[in-house]
Amino acid sequence: GGGNKTDSTNRAAHSSSTSSFVVAVVSKQMGKKQHSKDPSHITATEWKRLGGHKGPNDRQARLEGELPFECCALTLLPFERPACTADGVLFDLVAILEFVEAHGTNPVTGAAMTSKDVVRLNMSKAPDGKQWQCPVTCKAFTKHSKVAAVRTTGNVYAYEALKELCLTKTKKPDATFVDLLDGATAFRREDVIVVHDPDDDALRRRRDVSTFQHLKDERAKVLRLEKAGVRAPTA
Repeated sequence: GGGNKTDSTNRAAHSSSTSSFVVAVVSKQMGKKQHSKDPSHITATEWKRLGGHKGPNDRQARLEGELPFECCALTLLPFERPACTADGVLFDLVAILEFVEAHGTNPVTGAAMTSKDVVRLNMSKAPDGKQWQCPVTCKAFTKHSKVAAVRTTGNVYAYEALKELCLTKTKKPDATFVDLLDGATAFRREDVIVVHDPDDDALRRRRDVSTFQHLKDERAKVLRLEKAGVRAPTA
């Protein structure tokens, strides 16, 4: 009784947090689709979000903070087909593959990147289709969850399930384990990629929107336009 009520409250709060973030970026994405043939175009909404309507010493009106678990670090919207990089940053598979093909870089770090660096993930959803969950524990992933993927299969689990059923079975550093879902594919400790952990400050910093290179590039574009005397765009 009490546990179910707490889980429901946590899911509602998590959903509300994600929704607020999505509302903050959806106009940016719509603007990009409308003007996708003109990469130099910046919409009025995007201009404001990036601080183009403020003076050079007052540019705080921009996205910042940790990206919600189920959001793509490129589109900033909930991913449909999840993927990740080796450092645990999550993307929508289609979005990251298109970006890498076009730019040859990681949109978050700016480092060189190819499609081979993209890890395709198999993430399970709850029966209602609304939340991602661990296929072993059947617990929904929330902002409080530690979540990990197995590189060799792409399967995503609650870290506690991997730890209890695999990783703690032996202390040998070079031990080989078997994927929990397919019961056949082998993996090692180094194949475990943590994609969400509220206690991992380094991972949280990597998912801080204010550090994303593709957003920095957008802001730089605004500054170049302002320096060139371009007037603020209209909707």
